[in-house]
Amino acid sequence: MILPFVASAVWLWWIHHADRYEKEPWNLVFQSFGLGAAAGAVGLIALILILLTDPDGISSLSVVLLAPLHVAAITLVLLLMPYRQPDWNEPFDGLVYGGATGIGYGLVYSLVVLLDDPLLGFRSAVYTIPIYMLVGLIAGHYLSQVRFGVSRTWLKGFVIATLYLAGTELARFWGGEVMGMANPLASAIVYGTNTIGWIMAMWAMDQSTRDSRHHPANYRLPLAGHGCPTCTAPLVADAAFCNHCGRPVATGREVQG
Repeated sequence: MILPFVASAVWLWWIHHADRYEKEPWNLVFQSFGLGAAAGAVGLIALILILLTDPDGISSLSVVLLAPLHVAAITLVLLLMPYRQPDWNEPFDGLVYGGATGIGYGLVYSLVVLLDDPLLGFRSAVYTIPIYMLVGLIAGHYLSQVRFGVSRTWLKGFVIATLYLAGTELARFWGGEVMGMANPLASAIVYGTNTIGWIMAMWAMDQSTRDSRHHPANYRLPLAGHGCPTCTAPLVADAAFCNHCGRPVATGREVQG
């Protein structure tokens, strides 16, 4: 029963540690985790309502319809709290806060499985919680792209995360086992979609690391004697981005040797 809680702590440490250049404050990470857990409770309520109104239990259509609800809840948490914080001043920060929100969501949402069969706690720890963590990573990555002017919309991340979650959960509903072969084709889809999810997450983490203002290839010379052109906040010496709003503030570029 305690394994999913231990796994959540390990996943939180991993995503926080993956930020190479500027660690996020633990209080905001825990707040994101807590709000993600609260959103997971909403997902539980939606699942319970479906089970109560569907005499035959949850259906394939229900699984597909629940996926965008889960992604929307995680995205809404990110928009309402961490996205508004000045500490979200690096591309990788969206991954940290998104991952923490997804971990909290997955932990609470998997409790219904634990109540049904405590022996499934191991599966929740190694499969269910990481699924929602990956959803949060994808959503957070595309929100970071919007925040730093790379993209104008986060809907692409919403669609990708929804397709990933719907495909994974639908295949599992059809009999795809995490540690078994009850339905070989569905099981192959489960492992395939998760592999794709991890590839997307690793790509997002690598891209966000390379886009960091602390990366040697992105060192820029700021405008001397001026504040941020976006929010007018004072600039830190040799800063490439404003520490207050996160926007680029440089006019020249110089690669560090």
